[in-house]
Amino acid sequence: MLELNEIKIFSGEKVATQNRTGAMVTNLSDISKQFIKDACQLDEKDTVVDVGCCYGVASLPILKNGKCQIIGIDLAKEHLQVLEDQLLSQEKSRFKAITGKFPDIFKANQDSIMAIHASHLLQFLRGQEIEIALKVCYLALKSHGKLYISTTSIHLPWAKDFISEYYKRKKIERWPGEIHNFKLYTPCEAQNYIQDFFHLLSKSQLVEEMKKIGFEIEHAFSYETDNPTQQADDGKEMIAIIAYKP
Repeated sequence: MLELNEIKIFSGEKVATQNRTGAMVTNLSDISKQFIKDACQLDEKDTVVDVGCCYGVASLPILKNGKCQIIGIDLAKEHLQVLEDQLLSQEKSRFKAITGKFPDIFKANQDSIMAIHASHLLQFLRGQEIEIALKVCYLALKSHGKLYISTTSIHLPWAKDFISEYYKRKKIERWPGEIHNFKLYTPCEAQNYIQDFFHLLSKSQLVEEMKKIGFEIEHAFSYETDNPTQQADDGKEMIAIIAYKP
């Protein structure tokens, strides 16, 4: 049985994933903290979704301190097993684990979910998949239900040599930030936990895509990653958005 303390911690507050999708950040971002705070105020009849929940950095505080039901979605069954092994029996009764790729694996009734948290997910999806994922979230959310997103921006220092190509593509392509050879831009020490495909987004583009679907934007901001090797001078490496369904 895989235990959390057996999993490699390779950079400060980061825990390696088992499927080469980077790391679970154990130092919660402001957007994840807000999701946890809001979810802990919900009732037993309410359901929230944690997409890419990994070992449960956002789900566990809600299960320990809240009352709502949680659906945890992750590509790796091993991640979900580590999470479930940390739960008491009464907490397990409120948690449903789903293994698979979002949004394909997610089947929810329309207007049934109060909140969806998707941290560090969109950078692994192609443009068409992002569009589908946002639509799936919108339909699943109840009126005034919220979507909490954080993802990597075009300001990521690793991709500085890609920026000129990005702006060329931007003139003619809808999703100019899709990179199919991302390892060419990453340092040697990152090669073993990064995939070839990576999607860098701009805050303005993501906001626009969400508005097209019908979301109202409550808060959109940029923030600095906690990984020193990825930090930029402007502190805009990450994008965070809280949006709601009217």
